[in-house]
Amino acid sequence: MTEAQKMAALLDTDTATETHAKCTAVPTKEEDVLRALTHDSLNRFEAERIGDHCLNSTVSQLRKKGIVILDEWERVPTRGARGYTPVKRYWVAPEPKNLARVRSLLGSEQGGE
Repeated sequence: MTEAQKMAALLDTDTATETHAKCTAVPTKEEDVLRALTHDSLNRFEAERIGDHCLNSTVSQLRKKGIVILDEWERVPTRGARGYTPVKRYWVAPEPKNLARVRSLLGSEQGGE
């Protein structure tokens, strides 16, 4: 047990790391992606703009948390004359129960606006 954990146990509080994580205002990658998917749709290349380099993995994690995320294949042009590459486009299912789960996960009332 670390010193911080011992102190937290004595004080019956979270560790300093856990407290800091709860108090920071910086959203996680999952939260950024979930907000984006609630208001719009994304493919893997568009997700790069919000810092997600592996959108399919983030979507998988959100689905494991009970969020219904829909998807469909689309074709995106490649550089030059190489043609197209298939990618998935993702978005949050707009059903009220799903949007309530989104709001709950985000911890705010802005998840379904």
